[in-house]
Amino acid sequence: MNRDKLIKNINRYRLGQNLILILRTVILIFVIFLLGFDIYFALSEITANLPEIQFHFSLAFKVGLALFILYFTVKENKKLLNLKDTARILEKTGNHKYNALLNLIELDSEDLQNPFFKERIEKQAFDFWENNSFYHNLNPIKEIIKISIAVLSANIIVFFIIPQKTSEKFNLFMLRSIPEVHHKTVIDVIPGNIEIHRNQNVNISLTDPEENTEHFMNFRYDKLWRKELMTDNRKQFKHLENSLEYFVSNEFASSDTFKITVYEKPGIKKIIAEIFFPKYTKLKPAIDSVSSGNIKVYKGSTVNWEIEANNPVKDARIFFDDQRVADLKRLSKTRFSFTEKITKTQKYMIALEDRLRMKSDPVWKSIEILEDVNPEIELISPGKDTILTKNMLTELKITAFDDFGVENLTLHYSLNLLGQRKKVIKEKFDKKLINIDYIFDLKEEFLLPGDEVEYYLTVEDNSPEHKSAQTPVYKFTLPSVREIFEKIEDKQDKQKDIMKDALEKSEKLAKDFDKKKRDIAKKDEITREDKLDIKKIADAQEEMMQNIRKQTEDFAKMTEEMQNNEVISEDIMKKMDKIRELMEEIDSDQIREALEKMEKSLETMKKEDIKKAMENFEFSLEDFRQKLKQTLDMLENIKKEQNLQKSSEMLEEMMKEQKSLLDALSENNPDKDKLNQHHDRMDQENRDLQEQMKKTEQAFEKGDEEMMKKIKEIAEKLNAEKMKQQIQQSKKSAQNGDFEKSKQIQQQMKQSMEEILKQMQKMLDQMQSGGMQQAARNIREAITRLILLSKEQRASAQSYSQDPYAILRDQLASYEGLRLTVQKLFKNPMIFMSLSPKFTQDLNFTQNSYRAMFTEINDAKKSKIPEFLKKISSGYNLMIYDLMQSNSPDSQQGSGGMQQMMQMMQQTGQQQMLMNMITEEIFKQMQKGNRLSREAGQKLRQMAEDEQRLADNLKRMLQTSPQAQKQANALQRIIDDLEGISRKLRYNQIDQKLTDTQKRILSRLLDAQKSIHKREFSKKRKGESGEDKGWETPEDIKINFEKMKRKAMESQNIRNFSPEYQKLIREYYYRLNR
Repeated sequence: MNRDKLIKNINRYRLGQNLILILRTVILIFVIFLLGFDIYFALSEITANLPEIQFHFSLAFKVGLALFILYFTVKENKKLLNLKDTARILEKTGNHKYNALLNLIELDSEDLQNPFFKERIEKQAFDFWENNSFYHNLNPIKEIIKISIAVLSANIIVFFIIPQKTSEKFNLFMLRSIPEVHHKTVIDVIPGNIEIHRNQNVNISLTDPEENTEHFMNFRYDKLWRKELMTDNRKQFKHLENSLEYFVSNEFASSDTFKITVYEKPGIKKIIAEIFFPKYTKLKPAIDSVSSGNIKVYKGSTVNWEIEANNPVKDARIFFDDQRVADLKRLSKTRFSFTEKITKTQKYMIALEDRLRMKSDPVWKSIEILEDVNPEIELISPGKDTILTKNMLTELKITAFDDFGVENLTLHYSLNLLGQRKKVIKEKFDKKLINIDYIFDLKEEFLLPGDEVEYYLTVEDNSPEHKSAQTPVYKFTLPSVREIFEKIEDKQDKQKDIMKDALEKSEKLAKDFDKKKRDIAKKDEITREDKLDIKKIADAQEEMMQNIRKQTEDFAKMTEEMQNNEVISEDIMKKMDKIRELMEEIDSDQIREALEKMEKSLETMKKEDIKKAMENFEFSLEDFRQKLKQTLDMLENIKKEQNLQKSSEMLEEMMKEQKSLLDALSENNPDKDKLNQHHDRMDQENRDLQEQMKKTEQAFEKGDEEMMKKIKEIAEKLNAEKMKQQIQQSKKSAQNGDFEKSKQIQQQMKQSMEEILKQMQKMLDQMQSGGMQQAARNIREAITRLILLSKEQRASAQSYSQDPYAILRDQLASYEGLRLTVQKLFKNPMIFMSLSPKFTQDLNFTQNSYRAMFTEINDAKKSKIPEFLKKISSGYNLMIYDLMQSNSPDSQQGSGGMQQMMQMMQQTGQQQMLMNMITEEIFKQMQKGNRLSREAGQKLRQMAEDEQRLADNLKRMLQTSPQAQKQANALQRIIDDLEGISRKLRYNQIDQKLTDTQKRILSRLLDAQKSIHKREFSKKRKGESGEDKGWETPEDIKINFEKMKRKAMESQNIRNFSPEYQKLIREYYYRLNR
């Protein structure tokens, strides 16, 4: 073996042993790595769990670990054997003392020239190598193998225990750069949507929350979201009272939005009852949503409940107090319905159970049966015990009411309490409230004076039970003619006494007023005492006028009763109507205006104003007294005729009783008791008739002697003793059964009474015709006087220049002549039956014009004197025309032209209504601040012309229509208002006062129509429509009239002219004032 081979073997051993050391180092490095990972695993748990921090921590740890391993590796690398170290180990292993192998290696390194020494060293080395066996030393590995196995086993155990975490830590440990972080896109929340009851707690938590991330709870009760940090990824809501929405969020993700629904205890949120009423009520179905289920219905109604719960409900049932239970029909999660027909009052409860098994509180509700109240019935008129009129007809004004409907309106009555009878007035009605006028006709009952009829009315409702109602029991009594007339006379006497008292007070008031007027004229200023005295006089006059108004109303009622009883003749009724008209004229607009002016003058306290107002008031007082006296005269005048009429009616009543007696005597077997009753009634009626005849004689004592003579003749024929004997003889014969003799006596009495009745009726006719003839004579005389006065007045007026005192004497004379003419005309109280109502108006117009002119002259003024003279002349012409028309045959034709006049009034009202609407609309626009347009101005001017045209039409009607003249005062007020409106509209002057006046015009037109209709179309006094007599004035009318007037002055009797000339005269006076 050579030296090189030996060196090579040594190197081979060195390499093997170094491999063992390297393996040991590798194992130790692995163990160190495992231990380092274990240390990292432990340390990473206490560091922030954020990837970036974990990465830097891992990187730092790995660097430290790598440095440590590098250090360890360097250190272990130093332990690797070189050739010399290997030689030493081998020599140590072979127990060699001379270090042959080391020397051999060193020999090669040194410059040894001694061959012997060199060989010897080689030989020793060769021998040592050959003599020994050398093995590698495995102890370094053996020393660490147990530790390695222990560390590795421990790590394996940890891996199997927490493999995921171990893997995550290892992967993180092995990262070379910061890894891309992957966050969760959805946050899982527990419990999500949840339903709870009020005041419960709710815990919200996260499922697998992302670590090291802050989570926030977002929630809202209403519109506003709130945000709170979750502690430990949890949130607790305590004692929730309201529902809320929530979601969880972090900086990377959010959860779904969930809702915590807080339910109250199940209860009824809303209950609606749809009520279907019974058919007879005719009520539409009703929906009750406000009574909370406590409903009131009529028996037989069907109720459909619709219940809405406050929460979703699992089960719903209804309990009734009669132990019935029923399930409600489900409509939705919270809505249910139930239908029940109601037949009685009861209670019920709705029980609810929600999905959380919570039950509602027991709340009982009520179903109340409404009472279908009994119908009501009332007899409006007469509504009391009354007296039957002669025509046996009584108008019953009935009103009945039921909440749903009435039927079977029935009249029940009995005659003298003998048996009930009934008449069904009407069975079916289609209204709940009825107002019926029913004429109760008792003509067929053959009632006699003293008979009584008790009656009442019943009505039923339309319910299945047919509930009924009844009026009180009333009574009709058929009075005798004497009783009727006594009642009328009693009312007349009271009214006469009141009016006489008013006349006396008025005369005293006039004296006081005249005295006060003279006192004021002497003073320079009006004192407070003067003002109080004048005010006292004005108040007294106003009180008297109020009394007259009341008496006028009472008189109108009395005349209506007289007409209904049909015991007063047509002529007396006309006179009574005329008296009523006179009483209405007493309370005139003129005196009211005078009162108003005087009260206004007292406010200013100016002497001149008060003086003028007092003069006007003085004239008005004079007119008031004159009309009051005229009314009293007429009342006194008709008393004679009324007494004779009463006697005539009482005689007719006695004859009717006699007829009943004769009928009873003619029966096959007359009832003696019944005959006695008839005889007794005839005897009583005879005594009443004799007493009345004495009153009639007293009434005629002051008057026409011829009429008085005839009254006495009738009284002698109605011999009281003789008629009494005849009645007693007839009664005695009937009692003895001698009915024929009794009939003979009655027949004789009948003939005598018929003759007397004819004589009485003839006297009545004579009185009526005689009064008309006398009135016609008075009118003709007045016409003649007025024509003469008119001529004198016009002559005086034409002579007027500038000096009013030059004509003052003539004008005073003509005024006095007018006053005397009217005074003479009115001496005959019955003149008003013939006079046109227009005459009174024109007379007042003329007299007022005179008075105004005299006042003007007294005040030293003359600007208006020509105007007053013209008015006075016109007034004379109008009065002459009125008197001619009153005395013409045309005026006796009743209500001629009535239809045309009513038609004209209706057309006027319609046109006025249209203009009212237009004016009111324009006025509203002006109130809004809108300017009056040109078109509106043109419209107002056109309306002004229309209003004037309506006034002119009414004027013509007032001049030509006797029927219109009966409404002269009312129509004249309408004309004045129309002309005033026309003037304002012409200058675009629109205000509230104008619109009010227009409404008043319409109201007055309607009142006038009603008055005319009531006056002319009453039951007994229906007029016949006349034709409107058109005319044209001839060209030479004035010439013809002058000739005729001269002839009239000669004859002093216009009545002698032919009808054509009379008409021509009337037309002339009409044309003078057009």
